[in-house]
Amino acid sequence: MARRSKREAGRGTEPRGLEDAGRTSSARWLRPALLFGGLAVSMALAWPWLRRQDTHAEYVRNAVCIECHEAAAKDWAASHHYQAMAPANDATVLGDFSGTEFARDGVVSRFLHRDGKFVVHADGSDGTLADFDVAYTFGVRPLQQYLIAQPGGRLQGLTIAWDTERRRWFHLYPDEKTPPGDVLHWTGRYQSWNAMCAPCHSTNLQKNYDARADRYVTTWSEINVSCQSTTHSHRPRPTTP
Repeated sequence: MARRSKREAGRGTEPRGLEDAGRTSSARWLRPALLFGGLAVSMALAWPWLRRQDTHAEYVRNAVCIECHEAAAKDWAASHHYQAMAPANDATVLGDFSGTEFARDGVVSRFLHRDGKFVVHADGSDGTLADFDVAYTFGVRPLQQYLIAQPGGRLQGLTIAWDTERRRWFHLYPDEKTPPGDVLHWTGRYQSWNAMCAPCHSTNLQKNYDARADRYVTTWSEINVSCQSTTHSHRPRPTTP
């Protein structure tokens, strides 16, 4: 049997008469209508669920992640990320707070463990020597810094740090003068945890800075580097001398 051309073969499927043409025309709009109608119904049914998901999409607590990632969580608990920041207590503080002293530029700072608290006797913002309670540890190796609460909701990083490898106190800026009032003094703006360091060491952090009052109400969901931490650019980390 002779082969028909594609054009001739196609003629056999073309509608003949108004009835066939009507069926073809109906099919052209009926299928899209059914498709879009089905999608509309599906979206209407799914909308309450989608809204619930959206309200929880911003942040999920560590406990939720750990349910499915126990092995990863165990490794994380032994990591430097886990120790990026922590409340100051006997388990987290590595520095020698047994009454040791550190002298610099005529100022003698002392590190004490008293009444269950870790205390630094150092010069404050006005140059007066006073006792300051350590609120948090900051980092773990090769050095550990200590954060001290100050007015305006600030946490200030003490510029005398603990060398965890050589086990000694040292100053982060050994070749610079950093008197009270200087931005590099531990009470200065460049040592403010809220402004300089917080986003990289804690998770889901909100600075909440009020420029008019010059005050922070900083919050976080996890105190350390956790499951949903994002990457931030780091300032160069001071190295031990």
